[in-house]
Amino acid sequence: MPASRPGRRARDENSPAPDPVAQAEAAVRAAEERLAAAQADLTQAREHAQHARWHAQRAEQARRERVEAQERERREHEQRNRPTTRSERDDDRPTPSRAAAERRSAGATKPRRDGPLATRGATKRPSSRKREAALAALTALLPKRITATIGKRSRILALDAGARYRVEPLNPAKKRHRGRIGRLLTWDAAGTTGVIAWDDGERESVPLADLVKA
Repeated sequence: MPASRPGRRARDENSPAPDPVAQAEAAVRAAEERLAAAQADLTQAREHAQHARWHAQRAEQARRERVEAQERERREHEQRNRPTTRSERDDDRPTPSRAAAERRSAGATKPRRDGPLATRGATKRPSSRKREAALAALTALLPKRITATIGKRSRILALDAGARYRVEPLNPAKKRHRGRIGRLLTWDAAGTTGVIAWDDGERESVPLADLVKA
């Protein structure tokens, strides 16, 4: 294979790599948006269920009122068709127990105005715990191990967020950051570039193939 020209290699090494932090933040924002949309759908479904229950209660109440009206008409018809005494007429007066039963039968109430209906269309920002869970789920999708190869030399690197790594490129001609130690924050889904937090507080993108466990 013909050797690559030095100018082209320099351009490849100096070309800006995609920022994995920005990619991870964009993925987290997308996950938060999906979570907010799911919460809005759940709220709307609860509202529909509450309305359905309310309409079912109204229908049941109407059915009971019809049955009670028919029963009253039947009793009145029977009373009109037979002679009654004064004591029998007094027994048909409303009693406290009957009034309490009627009040219980009319217990179906309309949904409150300050209930779920008042929150329709509102998007609540997920809590920090949910954001951390979304970030953990996103991190679980990233590769946990890579294999770096140059010529006949190769090595396997286990990736662990928060662990300390040292820059030791397989290419002996590569001197940038060699021997420098930092903490691995995150890396891209392709397993090519990671974000290192150096001991002096600075952060920088480094090829994962150049790292070894410190």
